[in-house]
Amino acid sequence: MDLAVLIKQAENFLQSFYRNLYDYHHANKSSMTIEQAFEAAGIFNAETLTWLREAVNSNPEADHPRRLFRFIATWFIRYNLLPYDQELARHYDQLSWPSVWAEHDALSPNQPPPPRPEAPLLAKLAAIYERRWQGLNELVARLGFANPAAFYAWSAGIDLAALQQSAQATLAETQEAYFAALAAIKPPLEDRWQLEDYLRGEVYDSYFPAAEVVPMVEDTLFHLGIDITRQPNLVLDVSRELPAGLALAFPVRVPEEIYVCISPKAGIAAFENNLGLAGMVLTRLLRDPKLCWYDRRLFDPALDAAYAELFTSLVVLPDWRDDLLDEKAAAPELQAFIQLRELYRLRLAAARVLFALNRSQGQNQGTAIFTAALGVTHDPSAQVLDMGHMRNAFDTFRGMRAGAQLATKLVNTYGPSWYRNADCGQALRQLFQQGLSHLDELVTRCDLDI
Repeated sequence: MDLAVLIKQAENFLQSFYRNLYDYHHANKSSMTIEQAFEAAGIFNAETLTWLREAVNSNPEADHPRRLFRFIATWFIRYNLLPYDQELARHYDQLSWPSVWAEHDALSPNQPPPPRPEAPLLAKLAAIYERRWQGLNELVARLGFANPAAFYAWSAGIDLAALQQSAQATLAETQEAYFAALAAIKPPLEDRWQLEDYLRGEVYDSYFPAAEVVPMVEDTLFHLGIDITRQPNLVLDVSRELPAGLALAFPVRVPEEIYVCISPKAGIAAFENNLGLAGMVLTRLLRDPKLCWYDRRLFDPALDAAYAELFTSLVVLPDWRDDLLDEKAAAPELQAFIQLRELYRLRLAAARVLFALNRSQGQNQGTAIFTAALGVTHDPSAQVLDMGHMRNAFDTFRGMRAGAQLATKLVNTYGPSWYRNADCGQALRQLFQQGLSHLDELVTRCDLDI
């Protein structure tokens, strides 16, 4: 097997995949099916993965073969679990759009929470999720790993014990502030669904008008020295076909051809989502085209979560809201609410790590894990809020923790208006252009401690 040929096939797949995904979501039309996209690539098979794993084992210090193994193995698993995802979509359109293309395959920092399922539907979904989990375990066993967590640890070079300790430390560090904020809510919230509804913050929607979503992102980046209206490699579509509030990106070629689709909506979540997507897009949009293929395409997914968290955290800054929105958006009661949202997102990410590790160990203590982390009752129906996120749980938490620390460092270094500081903008542009490959590089370069 020729590595250069394999790289070319992988790049051809990515370009075709994101082009078809963009066409489907942008124009709301059918193109080739997702199965056809996988089959046309011809690389998502056990033979390719066996060859790559042998290449890694023969030279454990070689980073590129390991990254390629992780990429192909991840999509191999996605391909083989398609029947379960499509069955879920037929019952409960959480993972895909009409069983053809999945919105979670596009770049996006978050997906809106689904509605609460009724008991009969919940029973169906639980059964499908369980079959999917068993299918996942069988696939990673075929690849030579004991469980999904072991696959992730080996392919990403992650210490699972350290990751678990980091998640537990995050819960401990945020416990006092989070539970104090939760106790201040009157009347008290009883379960996870009520908490999700409360955290939408619809009472504050007028502070975050839909008409300001695009100008808000453009203005924030412009003062960092990034004029996205003059980026020939970026196409921005305001699409009414998308569910309101969704923001998706399609990196067909990096950095030469990137598409973004958004559907503006009022509210805090929509602003966070679009800012987060900007962070994920910038690291591709500004990446040096002379970098090798691996550094342009196969960098650590946790970096996406880190850059998304960095820009999402702007919403927490009263200076930013007062500057970019209206002075009433700097109100103290709104500040307390947004800080609770931030704590909730970080604790939720930590809880999902602990749950994913728990399931990989053959247990299913999700109710206890999420109840302890989030401070509200977590009945069986709430499992649908987390199961679809398990595929990214480790990367999301690792990145969010680093991104939150980076945001704090920028405030300490450049002040609360770092988003208007030319020196900060230059430093961030250099960070994106240089194309870091691993989250560890970001942590080291920025003197973070995660």
